[in-house]
Amino acid sequence: SEFIQDTLRNQRGSFFKCYTQLLQRTPGVVGQASLSFTIERSGKVFNADIASSTINDVPFKRCLVEAIRRVEFKSFNGDAISTVFPLKFE
Repeated sequence: SEFIQDTLRNQRGSFFKCYTQLLQRTPGVVGQASLSFTIERSGKVFNADIASSTINDVPFKRCLVEAIRRVEFKSFNGDAISTVFPLKFE
């Protein structure tokens, strides 16, 4: 879990790039989104989706899903890991 959070913290710029694009379309918007995804043993992300979001902007949500799909985690032994990662945008 800590290993997942550390990896995602390093990718924060990708998520905020989506938010910057959203702000250009809708200035001043704030909210949160939770990303659900599964990490395969190889470290690849699959089944990425928006679990919940207070921001109902389709291009923004699509951008977040694409950003999480590009994240590469370290490979590991054991079962695939399903998780939800909350993000706050303000």
